[in-house]
Amino acid sequence: MKNSKGFSLIELMISTTLLAGVLYLGTFSYGLISSIWNRSSTEFDSSFTQGKNLYILQKVIGGISPYVISGSNNIPAFYFVGGKSSLLSFSNISPYSAQTPEFFRIYSTIDSDGKVDVIYQSVPAAETLLTDTKDEITLNQTITLLKGLDEFKIEYYGWKNLTSKTGNKAKSFRKWFEIFSGIDNQILPELIKCTLVKGGIKLEFYTTLDISSEKWLSQYYYEND
Repeated sequence: MKNSKGFSLIELMISTTLLAGVLYLGTFSYGLISSIWNRSSTEFDSSFTQGKNLYILQKVIGGISPYVISGSNNIPAFYFVGGKSSLLSFSNISPYSAQTPEFFRIYSTIDSDGKVDVIYQSVPAAETLLTDTKDEITLNQTITLLKGLDEFKIEYYGWKNLTSKTGNKAKSFRKWFEIFSGIDNQILPELIKCTLVKGGIKLEFYTTLDISSEKWLSQYYYEND
């Protein structure tokens, strides 16, 4: 019976090579799984954040309320300036606190890839005084709500101006506008439509505002009588 002499050099080299292969395979598999998980996790976090911010956008626009300021010749008007991809107004709802009214601005920018980002700027109403169109306010809080869109558009539905609604003219009617100014029109739109397009998918949501915003001006006319 031969005594055991242990492993030969060749056997040791083969064992070491096999062990190294197993370790390499394990490391590679872990790296691959980790990469897939991190990528999926990042995509999930991004989708979750975008979904949350879309909800914030809807809530802020839904919180728009009539805010009366003095326009030209001290004529009462509303703090509301809506463009094709921008909106300046007052809302009772803030992304930071549902109980904090604030002045806000929503607008879009184009990034280096030609994609559209939606930016939200605001300042709490308690921190600023706005009574006239000549007053300047600083929107000191900024967040990026949405990124990488193909298109962002805002439209406004309602009366052309206060006179067209209250003048009882047979030809007056409500319609859609690409631009709407509560300062010039002395009235707010009754409906706001936001259109977002990303990756060929279109999302539209509608928000109803105060359909009798003109009633907020009545006390100012009585005061001037």
